[in-house]
Amino acid sequence: MIHRIVTMELLVGSVVVSKGPADGHTLLMGATGPISINPATYRNVSYAPQKDFVPISLVASFPLVVSTNAIRR
Repeated sequence: MIHRIVTMELLVGSVVVSKGPADGHTLLMGATGPISINPATYRNVSYAPQKDFVPISLVASFPLVVSTNAIRR
């Protein structure tokens, strides 16, 4: 449940920042995984990561793993 809440908060924050002015005062610090995967996961994401965001700094680097139940079809 906690992961879902954090993901939704990042989604809402990403939408707010993507609609804000490109004046250098509105910044988003988030993991690239959820920011880039959310448009494929949720139906109505109103931002396009490659168009609406510009990376300015790398703060950390870590692997991203996507997994699912092997029995589920």
